[in-house]
Formats: sequence, structure tokens, C-alpha cells
Amino acid sequence: MENSDYRTICLEGGDQVGKADATNNLFLGLEKLNINLTPSSFPIYSTPIGASIRLLLKEGCPEEILPLENSLEARMALFALNRLEFMAVLLTEPKYSENFLLLDRSPFSNALTISYGLTSLENCNENDLMKYITMSLDLDSLMISKLGLGRCIVQLQSKRKSWENVRMEQGDQYEREEVQEKCDTVYEMYKGVVGPGWHQVVTKNEFGWRGKGEIYEDILEIIRATYGEMNNIKNGINQPLGFSEITETLYPEATFDNAKLEVYQTALKDNNKNEMYESAVILGKQVATSCAKVNISDKEVRSEFRRILINVPETVNILRYFLGDIFVEKLLKGLEI
Repeated sequence: MENSDYRTICLEGGDQVGKADATNNLFLGLEKLNINLTPSSFPIYSTPIGASIRLLLKEGCPEEILPLENSLEARMALFALNRLEFMAVLLTEPKYSENFLLLDRSPFSNALTISYGLTSLENCNENDLMKYITMSLDLDSLMISKLGLGRCIVQLQSKRKSWENVRMEQGDQYEREEVQEKCDTVYEMYKGVVGPGWHQVVTKNEFGWRGKGEIYEDILEIIRATYGEMNNIKNGINQPLGFSEITETLYPEATFDNAKLEVYQTALKDNNKNEMYESAVILGKQVATSCAKVNISDKEVRSEFRRILINVPETVNILRYFLGDIFVEKLLKGLEI
């Protein structure tokens, strides 16, 4: 997990821990230090696979498409496939290895997925939890190993116990109190598996929110302890990796509404989740419908895509349900399945 040419931080945490602010402040701070940056936020809901994830979280799907007993593995597999869309670009573009990768969520966000599963599965014990954690790490093993993600994970924590949907957003199945309450427990188990690369930063205590500057300095200290000053990548370059880069690389000849893309990008920047969700699903569906083919050129990413789709066939059923037969056939043909 430790050997990698990439320098990466994973920002993790449940809902209402100030992760969006902390991520934005970290980006602005590193930008002022002229560090080359590639920021990405997961899930990337605007890709075809990401749109399917959003629709599944919001609407669910029939039991014949996704049986309850296979639901948790299938959800984690879909998230892994979404991150593989990202990896398919990252590993084919050498420029990204010269940047600091700032990831808002990562494979370790399966803590939320598993916590949701706990609300649906009866008599789930610690052994079951560890089984699902091990399963999730296997599904995302390529990303974890290639990027050396275990070196620098920052879990943001709230020490206040109350939870409420203060933004009154169109939440999904994970944005529920009982899910959020279990999340810290699962994160603690991930911490035990990962080891010393897992760090925890408190954003809110019994007196309220800590200062944004304090939180930034805590995270910056962790980065410097892990990677040093990174003087060799201080050229002030900002190269994001998201919808546009993934669409151009994986989904050739795809067409989409540019006005909707502007709405999506603005919503991402402003952390307007309702507009981001809505515009992302539209974009993902447009790409799925219009792309000429699915092109995944990196051999390792292709192999992982194939492994997940074959070993977790419910993922194919979900993609077919939300995106249609034509897209799924393009995907399977592109992977030679």
C-alpha cells in the first residue's frame, strides 16, 4: 500500500463534519504555496457510472435487479467502478504524477456504504463488518496500491453528538441519522487496518466549530510530515480530473449540454448539492446515450473493470436498469466481455 510515485491525500468523514469547507480551504492554501494540484471529488456523479450511483442512492431499484443479500457488495463495486473511470485517465497521463492529488472522498468512504448496509442487515456483528471492509479494499485495490492511499488519510470528526439535515437537501439513502451514527465506528475499523497513515482532525467540538485556519494548519502539518515541503512540484499548476477529462478519454464522441455542464461545475464549486446531483445525472445519461464506444486503454484498469463486472454481475444489471441496454453493450464490448 505504501510504494507509489503519487502524492495523495484522502479527506474523509461523515456528513456535517465540515469536509467541503476543509477541502476548499486546503486547496486554496496549497494553491498559495504554488503546489501543483489535481483535485477530485468522489463519487463523480456526472459520468455514466456515477449517474447510476446517484439514481440508485436516491431511488433504489427493484429487488429482481438488486437482491437485498447482494446489495452491499454491488454498491461498493459501483463506487469502485466510478473510481476506475478516474484511474483510467490518471494512469494514462504522466502529468498527474507531478501533481499533489487532493481527493475529497476515496475508497475509504465505503465506511458510509457499509454503515448504510448495517441499517438493512439484521444481526450484523464485528466479523461481518470486517468481511465487508476486506471486500471493499479488494474492490478498490488497484487505486489504493497505485496511489499509495494508505500513507495520508485525514478523517474529519465532529465531537458533537446531534445530527440533523441542516441544509434541507434532497438527501440520499446515506444521509440519514442512523447511518451517520454508525459511520465513525466503521471508520475506526478502517483506521485499524490502514495503520499510522490514518489521521483524525476534529472540526467541531462541544463548543462549536473550530476555526478554519486551525483545521487547515492541522491538515497541512500532516501533509508535510508525510511528503515534506514538495519543493519539486511547486510550479503553481492546477490540473483537475473530472467529468471533462473522463468523458474525452473513456467515452469518445459523446455529446452533452454545455449549459448543463456549466451548471454542474458551478454547483460543484459552490457545494450546491441539489443542483450538482440534478445536473450530474443529466450529463451522465447524455454521455452514456451518445458515446460511440467505451475506450479503456490502460491494461490494469481494464482488467479491474472486467474483474468487478464479472465477479459482481449485479453491477451490470444496475447499469442496464438506469442507462439502458445500448450503453451496457458498448461497455461490455469495449472490455471484451
